[in-house]
Amino acid sequence: MASGVDRVDGEQTATDAPPQTCDSVRTEMPHTHFSQAIQDMLTNQIMCDVTLKGMDNACEGIPCHRNIVSAHSSYFRTMFSIGMRECHEDEVCLKNIPFSILKTLIEYLYSFPIVIDASNVHDILAAAIFWDVLTLAETCFEFLEHQLDKKNCLRVFCSLHCESYKPSFVARAKELLLQNFIEIFSDGEFLELDKDKAILSGFVVETDNRGYHCR
Repeated sequence: MASGVDRVDGEQTATDAPPQTCDSVRTEMPHTHFSQAIQDMLTNQIMCDVTLKGMDNACEGIPCHRNIVSAHSSYFRTMFSIGMRECHEDEVCLKNIPFSILKTLIEYLYSFPIVIDASNVHDILAAAIFWDVLTLAETCFEFLEHQLDKKNCLRVFCSLHCESYKPSFVARAKELLLQNFIEIFSDGEFLELDKDKAILSGFVVETDNRGYHCR
């Protein structure tokens, strides 16, 4: 049986390969080259057409590109394409996100590496879900899945439950929370929780002469 490869003077020639034609050629831009290009545009503020600001820093903003952030986020795509006033404004203030988290998410949209850890994962996750950056939300979820314990289950449950995200994981967090509720409540973390978020998450705490109860 012919192998389809002939050896001539120690070299291989593919005799059965289809002949090459000059009718068309397909090219692809390397991902790293494109990423480097948009990173340079952000870093050097080349052709930026909007400045995004966070809720806690009205004096500082991030010049960026409507088309690039819209390509990664349906939130921005809607904001900048359906005739909202943000389509024409030079500066847009995002009142629901701290500046530090805004900066992190913009860096992610421009393919810069970002660091996700216990100190920022909840805020990044909330912003990623709100902005519909699902690849980033999934990364945060995978991190939380390996970090879930009684120390963070309350915050995990409330943040994900209110967003209706990953219901099976939310159920695990709630089970862990209920198993350790007295200890968690005694530490005071529950008292620091926003009242509306607690209600939305399905928690009502009652007191009587026997102590605290959660339902």
